Amino acid sequence: MKKSLILFAAMAFTLASCGGKTDKAAEGGDSTNTEVAAADNYNDYPWDFPKTIDLEFEAGQYYLAPYTFYPKKVEEKKDLTREVMIFYHDTYNDVTDGKVNGKTPTALCIPLPKGATAKKGDIVLTWWQSGSGMQRALVTDDASADAPKTVYLDLNYKGDGTGFAEKFVDQLKPNSFKVLTNGELEPGAPVAYFEDGKWKKATCINIADDKVLVLGFADHIYAAKKENVKVIPLVPEYKEGDMVSVAVVDSYSDGYTVKKIDLSIGRVWVEKNGREDIKSIFEVSKAL
Repeated sequence: MKKSLILFAAMAFTLASCGGKTDKAAEGGDSTNTEVAAADNYNDYPWDFPKTIDLEFEAGQYYLAPYTFYPKKVEEKKDLTREVMIFYHDTYNDVTDGKVNGKTPTALCIPLPKGATAKKGDIVLTWWQSGSGMQRALVTDDASADAPKTVYLDLNYKGDGTGFAEKFVDQLKPNSFKVLTNGELEPGAPVAYFEDGKWKKATCINIADDKVLVLGFADHIYAAKKENVKVIPLVPEYKEGDMVSVAVVDSYSDGYTVKKIDLSIGRVWVEKNGREDIKSIFEVSKAL
């Protein structure tokens, strides 16, 4: 009886050992294969838009790009369609293998021209010069046309002096901005793109043939067909009392009434269901 028990225990141990080794080997094999497959199939540019486009640059020129975020996320092999890509300013040196300064594909870069001038009432593409990050700004003082004073239109405005747009009225550095043209689809233009049955709020990054690359909600990058993109006018096409569409979080919603427009600060007061909000002119549209 004792021999039978010993023999049974030995057989059980052997089977368990073999089974354990087999399971671990299988697990190890699957994990390794998955990691290798992920590395082999990783896409460092997942958008349906040309990665390399022709841009006009000159040495020392400012440009806007996610030049810190993009290379870091690629190195970490992140899904770039789900990652934050904040556009900062940098100074151009060269283009190597289709990347500006060896960091960012040209498709993700927006040059800011040297020698630009602006007049009062112009809207320019620049960066938040008291902070950081890409911004559109309204020129309020053009005494120095190459270094105008501005208010930012992408910062929050509360109307009581506590909003960031109210606190930071900056004089821009020379060569640090690009004047935007009303109604033109161009880098920096406010746009809406149609996706999943909704018009989504975004900023144009670049255009190539029938495709548009945009920076959308939460600083995520998307590619859209040009036919599914509409430019939001810099000069409002609505007046007080009109019904308009308004950007709420990531997409436009209908049923708002314009209560007030102040073009001197680029803001629109809208109301829906008894609630009033103050919006940038980029966030209000007559028709979509």
